[in-house]
Amino acid sequence: MKDMIVRGASFTKDGMRRLELKRAWDIDRPMACVIGLNPSTADGKEDDPTIRRIIGLLDAAEYGGFIIVNLFSVVATDPEDCRKICVKAEWADIVYDNASLVAACKAVKIVIPAWGAGANRSWVKTRAEQVTYALKDGMGKPKVLCWGRTKHGHPRHPLFLKKDAALEPFFEL
Repeated sequence: MKDMIVRGASFTKDGMRRLELKRAWDIDRPMACVIGLNPSTADGKEDDPTIRRIIGLLDAAEYGGFIIVNLFSVVATDPEDCRKICVKAEWADIVYDNASLVAACKAVKIVIPAWGAGANRSWVKTRAEQVTYALKDGMGKPKVLCWGRTKHGHPRHPLFLKKDAALEPFFEL
């Protein structure tokens, strides 16, 4: 499967924001949309540890690929670097983030929030709540699942999961 993965990504012209990243390996299986906190080093050709873990988890769960978008599109390996840029963000930057997120959620039937414990940070909490409300409100009517919750109730980040982690409903039934 690893040799047959189709890879793609969309960035802003300056390369500082990754609007979405796609990976596909089986067109006969459903695609998912994963929502992270912010992008790390993965791009249209290379995977980072988080993307490799998502590929393994979703392949094991019988998905054929995914689109990943983020609460914040700023490319940074350290969330603190992301915060410094987001504090100075312009309205246009937020529109980029919202447009990419909504489009990705509407393109699939399964959405998987996965921003992790990083949502405990005050500057992330409001954005995570906004996206959670939007998902609850419909946003294209996808099914919303997650790989469990942190002790503070946030959807778990895939990098810290066991290889056999199962998806469960994100919202209480």
